[in-house]
Amino acid sequence: MSPSIRKCSVLVVGAGPAGLFLAGELNRQGVDCRLIDRSGGPCGNARATAIQPRTLEILEQVGLANEFLGWGVPIRGVRMYAEGNRLISEQSMTGIESPFPFKLSLPQSRTERLLIDQLERYGQAVERNLELVSFEQDANGVRCALRSTGGVETTVDADYLIGCDGSHSTVRHRLGMHLEGIDDPAVFAVADVRIDGPLSRDEITLYCSPATGMLFGPLPEDRFIFFCDLPEGQSPPPPGSRPTVEELQIYLDQAGPGDLRMHDPTWLAYFHCHMRLAPHYQTGRVFLAGDAAHVQSPAAGQGLNTGIQDGFNLVWKLALVLRGAAPPSMLDSYHAERHHIGKEMLELTDQVHRRLYDHNPALTERVGKWAASVLAHYHMMHLPLRTTDETRISYHRSFIVREHQPQQGGSAWAAAPRAGDRAPDGQLLSYPEDRSIRLFELIREPRHHLIIWEGTQRQMARHALHDLAAAIVTSYSNLIKPRVILYGKAPESEVGGSWLDPNGDLHRRYGAVQPCLYLIRPDGYIGFRSPTVDREALLGYLEEIIVA
Repeated sequence: MSPSIRKCSVLVVGAGPAGLFLAGELNRQGVDCRLIDRSGGPCGNARATAIQPRTLEILEQVGLANEFLGWGVPIRGVRMYAEGNRLISEQSMTGIESPFPFKLSLPQSRTERLLIDQLERYGQAVERNLELVSFEQDANGVRCALRSTGGVETTVDADYLIGCDGSHSTVRHRLGMHLEGIDDPAVFAVADVRIDGPLSRDEITLYCSPATGMLFGPLPEDRFIFFCDLPEGQSPPPPGSRPTVEELQIYLDQAGPGDLRMHDPTWLAYFHCHMRLAPHYQTGRVFLAGDAAHVQSPAAGQGLNTGIQDGFNLVWKLALVLRGAAPPSMLDSYHAERHHIGKEMLELTDQVHRRLYDHNPALTERVGKWAASVLAHYHMMHLPLRTTDETRISYHRSFIVREHQPQQGGSAWAAAPRAGDRAPDGQLLSYPEDRSIRLFELIREPRHHLIIWEGTQRQMARHALHDLAAAIVTSYSNLIKPRVILYGKAPESEVGGSWLDPNGDLHRRYGAVQPCLYLIRPDGYIGFRSPTVDREALLGYLEEIIVA
């Protein structure tokens, strides 16, 4: 290899939230990577502001949730008003089954700063003013040509290349792909402002009228993110122009409640809503994530959540393959799992429009369309595709998840989370310390976790459960961490290192009437489950996906 050619395991292009999070996860998994970005610095404005409960769960798993919570504003519901301040819809997030039963409002500028800080704790920095010019791949890797803003060209040989470089992705264009979908011709205005008046600080507020529609989302430091569509009949703004706070105040006076005053803007912009998806998330050794793979309206920052979850799905697979602990075919599951989710997210917009229009006949079609567009991205309507919290995203159709003899588990088993579903959280007690601990805390380490449930009927000797745990440690010590969870109280002779489910709450959530197995992946989703402690079935599954 020429001295001028540098080598790394993974080259990540684009240092927005998706790229920053992905690079941080690669570092947490011990994977050598580089992160480059053509810009000179991070995002400086609000942009994507909504962080969903599932994303907060992921941030907790990587050790960042407390920092995000310390900066953000919890949003616990949404209210929609029609003309005359008439309340027409009210929804709450307080019933969500998550440690975080709310969405967090936080400017993208702060999100990026927190992710950069995490990356720097790993000893890595973003390489800025450096862009990807071209790349070529073969069976052994990807050769990437880079160029600095000063014109200096370098070459990097990477095992894998990940494009997180936005909707105008160079990586995607070099693959010969275009985002497929539709563009909404309506023009929206967005502002990060202070607003004086009676607006809730823990809810999203919408005002709809035949003239225009408005959304108010609380931000930290007593600020708001404000969206509106331009009133019908108004000429479109010239390309590159920005709204003024005086113009937005006129719209606010026309369609708002009448007692709000906007001032002190830090960001003003016009934008269009786009709903587009890349046809493939993977081509050989090159992957797409975040806005390079899918674009939505920036109104609610849904792209940020999806981009982070793209990275969380991909990194653990890359880490296993790079260390030789999984076959390269595992990487094919990234497109199979995440492209399906991206497609569902785009279909959601149409679902919301039809439901909102059917249930609000008093609203004009135009207002219905506006509210549908915005609410689609805030996920505040009850929908069949997924709930507002994103905890029901499932990969149950993935070829790397497995249900072993589900018909043997009975009704409780049938109602429990399936292979491919997110593993639910709950409280446990450690033995013999008698310390309260959440299941999510037990599975925080970036590896697979085998949960061996005793079952409420206690049909196996406890030592047999511990014997299986010990066998898994022997065969997969660095890849799988087994946990034996017992029902009820532990006798004095119980083996240390067990966890207790004293009231059986988690046993019931997991359908664990008899002794059973759940294998939870590093991304918190169930990879395998068996209604019995079938050691051979478990080992057979592991031999397919993990090289011990």
